[in-house]
Amino acid sequence: MQSENDKPGAEISRRKDGSYRIGDLASMFGLTVRTVRYYEELGLLKSSDRSEGLHRRYPEKNVVYLKRIGQLKSYGLTLGEIKEFFSLAAQDRTGEGCRSLLAAKYQERIAAEEKLAEQIAKRLEDLRWHLSQLQTVRDFFQCPGDQCPGCGFKDRCEMRIDEAGPDVSAAAGVADAAAAAAQDQIPEPQGAQI
Repeated sequence: MQSENDKPGAEISRRKDGSYRIGDLASMFGLTVRTVRYYEELGLLKSSDRSEGLHRRYPEKNVVYLKRIGQLKSYGLTLGEIKEFFSLAAQDRTGEGCRSLLAAKYQERIAAEEKLAEQIAKRLEDLRWHLSQLQTVRDFFQCPGDQCPGCGFKDRCEMRIDEAGPDVSAAAGVADAAAAAAQDQIPEPQGAQI
């Protein structure tokens, strides 16, 4: 159920002391009131004592906290990791420990993203090669080269037939790689029997 403060276009109420109502913080950041409460339960946000109307008020520093939470989440950090940063920042007022830990986390994310980028580049290269191969044939089952020994696709062709017969090891290797890639992307249905 939405409160008056959760409705789009509701006026944001900032008191003279710089504090906000929970609904105001939520709407400022496109969050739900429940999410703001959850962040407070985790210790990521701090509310002041309830005001006369029994509403929580959040000091202005929570705006900075919510900006930092959003930034760290966008870089793939979990709420548990974010809480670790906030706890460390509260203990180490110089901020050096927090900066060092965050730099290490960013290095980990960079390495993971670079690995993913390499995998994507390899997959794109394979797809472009297969497209090029398909554009040279009229029939799906046709070998893309007129004659396998002189075929321009012979280095990578799964359909290749030479004196020894079809190169089934290459086809099996490509099929295994494609199956592994598909398995990473398509979740197994619940309750499926094999």
